Amino acid sequence: MTAGARARENPYDVLGKTLAPFITLLSVRNTGRALSADVSLVEMTGLPPDNAGLKINLSMENPDKLCLRGKVLGAEAAVCRNGQQIWAAPGGTLGTLLNQLPAVPLSKSGNKLGNFVLEVPENQLAFLPALFQVTEEGDEQVGGESCRVLDLVLIPELSRSAGAGDWSARIWVRPGNKLAKFELLKPHWHLTVAIDRLEFTGPLPKSSWQPPADQAADVLRLDAIKFKMILDFIGLGLKST
Repeated sequence: MTAGARARENPYDVLGKTLAPFITLLSVRNTGRALSADVSLVEMTGLPPDNAGLKINLSMENPDKLCLRGKVLGAEAAVCRNGQQIWAAPGGTLGTLLNQLPAVPLSKSGNKLGNFVLEVPENQLAFLPALFQVTEEGDEQVGGESCRVLDLVLIPELSRSAGAGDWSARIWVRPGNKLAKFELLKPHWHLTVAIDRLEFTGPLPKSSWQPPADQAADVLRLDAIKFKMILDFIGLGLKST
């Protein structure tokens, strides 16, 4: 074994460091921590060819703010949650779309959205990598950078108890343990997303959760069910196809 191979960091340590900022973001005690990202939908089972490469701007803030902006049906669109207030724009276009989408079942919480937090102590979340079987798959280029490729599956005992079935994942990790791309897979379905930009910050400006001036006159107010329907449509609700 060469000195370089011996110095290569353990894949479980790489996974832990890659997940650490996401764990911090979602910790129940870290209200106000935020994420800002630009992502590209590379592939998804059933995705129309014209939507390959769809770019989405994602903003998220602990505990209850989320905004997605990108092109839907050829037009710039946004879907935003600020606490229990949810809006989408352009309202006319997305209202027509909603009328064509299948309804989703009512959750146990009814028409109220839960918080984006993990109800687990952060010191316990530090052991999250140990819940996976991690396999090193070499290096690949992503956006001109050499990335480590790791395959992940839940340990069998946890997979059975959680009813996770045959789910698996692959992640591409940039130098500095920054996520570059991820793929989720199960039989007959997969989703691949590239992370073009990823920043973890303090609270985002209030304007992040408000309609831009050019869309303010055409805003559709949503309830929790319609919000989930739109997330499913753009591929971020991990539904079966």
